[in-house]
Amino acid sequence: MFGMLGKLTAERGKGDELAAILLEAAELLRPDDDCLLYVVNRVDGQPDTVLVTEAWRSEEAHRASLDREEVRALVSRAGPLLAEPPEPIRIRPLGGKGLDPR
Repeated sequence: MFGMLGKLTAERGKGDELAAILLEAAELLRPDDDCLLYVVNRVDGQPDTVLVTEAWRSEEAHRASLDREEVRALVSRAGPLLAEPPEPIRIRPLGGKGLDPR
């Protein structure tokens, strides 16, 4: 498995808009069997910070998802809302409640 934790910081007052776009991405990925987990999170006390937790069957599947036209369109919409570049952290999911590695 392959995973990512992403911290995205929106321009002041744009956190809700950024979160909404990332939730659209979650819905877009729902039928993708290679995407095991895509959870959008807010940070208490930081209204313009959004965290995304992802788990994929493979790094290749994650990379391929970024090539999809619909995903690229969402990235294009989110980009102008960011106050700084995203902070990605590569992780290796081992399992747990809510994550079926099959």
